[in-house]
Amino acid sequence: MSKISLALFIVSILSCVGSPVSAAGFATLSLSPGQSNVGEGETFQVFIFAQGNQEAIDTARAYISFDPDFLLATDASLTGGAFPRTSPGSGINNTKGEISIGGFTLGDPLDESGTLATLTFTALKTGTTEIALLPNSHMISNGEERIDTSWLNSVEVMIEDAQAVQEGAGTLSITCDSHPDVNVWYTENSVYCTWEVEGGEKAIESYGVSIDQNPDINPTQEVTTATASLEQYDLGDALWYLHVKGFYEDGTETLTAHYPIHIDTIPPNPIFPTVSLEQAIVGEPVELWFGTTDDGSGIAYYEVAINGGIYIPQTSPFVLTDLEEGTYLFQVGAVDYAGNGMYGSVSTRVYPEGTELDRPVGADKEVSIWKSNQWIFVGAGVIVLLLIGGGIFIAARRHKTISQF
Repeated sequence: MSKISLALFIVSILSCVGSPVSAAGFATLSLSPGQSNVGEGETFQVFIFAQGNQEAIDTARAYISFDPDFLLATDASLTGGAFPRTSPGSGINNTKGEISIGGFTLGDPLDESGTLATLTFTALKTGTTEIALLPNSHMISNGEERIDTSWLNSVEVMIEDAQAVQEGAGTLSITCDSHPDVNVWYTENSVYCTWEVEGGEKAIESYGVSIDQNPDINPTQEVTTATASLEQYDLGDALWYLHVKGFYEDGTETLTAHYPIHIDTIPPNPIFPTVSLEQAIVGEPVELWFGTTDDGSGIAYYEVAINGGIYIPQTSPFVLTDLEEGTYLFQVGAVDYAGNGMYGSVSTRVYPEGTELDRPVGADKEVSIWKSNQWIFVGAGVIVLLLIGGGIFIAARRHKTISQF
């Protein structure tokens, strides 16, 4: 790897750290709730809109804070098509009340307005709380920051008492044998679910059933009580919701039950691992670099096998030392949260000591990026820690302010 590539790598590390940035352009992000009043236990969505304002934005990342005492974040997905590729590092932390969601495009950049992502929450208890965009969010154009953080906003959510069960009605619950865990992504795209009503003073006359990507709606398709199940085939990759409600003859209704179903059948994007040395001498470290993105459930982990051996989870860069003479085939897999895998490979030949290799001019000075540039990595690490510390301090201040509502 060249010095220039190394420098770009370090810059990429620093640019990914969630640090506050000053206004560098006219692009910005904004939050818009699907509904500002929700009931306890209900699921609702908040949309993140991106305003390009003629800045030709090709990459965006939003950092969001929320109070985990009031809200449970259940999903954060890119929507709208403005930034179709998910950036590494996207995820949810319900312990700290933090969300990071980033995307990029290889096509036309965003000059006007578009949707970046949709966030899904469940209301945990009554009260008033806030969801906020943080100033360490980014909007990038050709490698340059173009966000104006002064326009970042927050939204207030009022959580009311849960909707009361109508007198005489029972409680409806859903079970899905095909997708038994509501928090897990599955590769299975055919759904089989059943439901039942417990309690109630009379028998159900019919059910309302629907399946879509809206977390909280009243079902529209009515079925008879002889059908207390749903089979749906070839659903697309997405977070789906099954909605079921029971109807009684006298007009009484059960509360609608909502069941999330996570489907991801597509593997991560192609992975092309690289090595610091395609030809090495015994005793020289070899560094294996790898990474890719996943547009569905996200990258869960990477795994590496050497010369057809077992795959072992690893992180990049994977530094191999004390390699003996021989040829080494490094097989690298990227596995998403649904278990889909994408694999690539690269090889290195290790020669005996004293062998004169036909390397490009200057390659002998870059035998080990890790060893010969430790000071750069240490310096970058110190800067990263300082930036993280600043981000944590600001997030803590923000969280404290939110908690006072």
